[in-house]
Amino acid sequence: MALAHLKLGLIGTEIDGATHETIQRQPRLRIVELYDPCLNSAQAAAPQYEAIYSPSLDGLLRRTDAVIVADVKWMGPEPIIRAAGLQRPALILSSVFGQYSITDLMRLQHFSELTSTLLMPELSYRWARATLRLRELTATRLHSIETMDIVCCVAPDSHDELMIFDWCVNVVQSECLKVSSSPTGREVTLKFRRTQRNGHPVTVHVKFEPISELNPSQVRFPIVKGTVNCQGGQLLIHGEQDITWSLFDKADNVESLQSDRTAIDVMYDLFGRRIVGGLVPVPDVRDLIRANTIRAARILSQMDSTEIPL
Repeated sequence: MALAHLKLGLIGTEIDGATHETIQRQPRLRIVELYDPCLNSAQAAAPQYEAIYSPSLDGLLRRTDAVIVADVKWMGPEPIIRAAGLQRPALILSSVFGQYSITDLMRLQHFSELTSTLLMPELSYRWARATLRLRELTATRLHSIETMDIVCCVAPDSHDELMIFDWCVNVVQSECLKVSSSPTGREVTLKFRRTQRNGHPVTVHVKFEPISELNPSQVRFPIVKGTVNCQGGQLLIHGEQDITWSLFDKADNVESLQSDRTAIDVMYDLFGRRIVGGLVPVPDVRDLIRANTIRAARILSQMDSTEIPL
């Protein structure tokens, strides 16, 4: 029996070709309609998605099963609030949620809870190959993280910074309690509720490197290297696909993580599963609020040179 396609509406025209190809690879997802507050942009972009353009946002929402929110221009959070009002699940791309204040995000979370509607942010670093393998090893062989040092090609105050803070919380699996920053904002320390064997809090050091031509901003996984010290051993991250890990006093295990599925492939697959009622875990707006809270603390610490409690 053929799998029925889910009809997606696209709000905004700002998705790249690679993302469009990823959506096309999903067996259950199809972009069928497009809305942009600039009608000329919608008319010009619709053919490349093999979709029709809609002059009405509410019309698009009523005719589709879910939406991808790629560009809201001057409309702020209103398109997502309308989607929640009509109980249309929404995938919010990082270029959009990076524009929202904590107040905007709290409004979105309120409407999500009020209408029981999925509002899923594009926190795709969670599903990078190195991330999934790290989560697997900490659950089975290496056990809990005690300290972590990562180097990222990410600009402070960007949506990528929010995604990095979410990644840290996601892999440590604990609540961030304190944040401190260097005066430049390029070195940040996070302290978590979970404690090490010596009783000290789990600590994550994040170093933000300038984005160069060799590490463009569109890189899907900007952690270029990382050292993860765990209760049972250590893991080294060398970009998205290469890791080295070892148990204490044991030989190194070198892995090159070759997979047909990228983090974006996994994300759209999970979004599709949730649309049809699957119970797979995905992030929501509360995760964005948490990441924004960490960034706000980073900014305060950067200005005051003090450690900021959350």
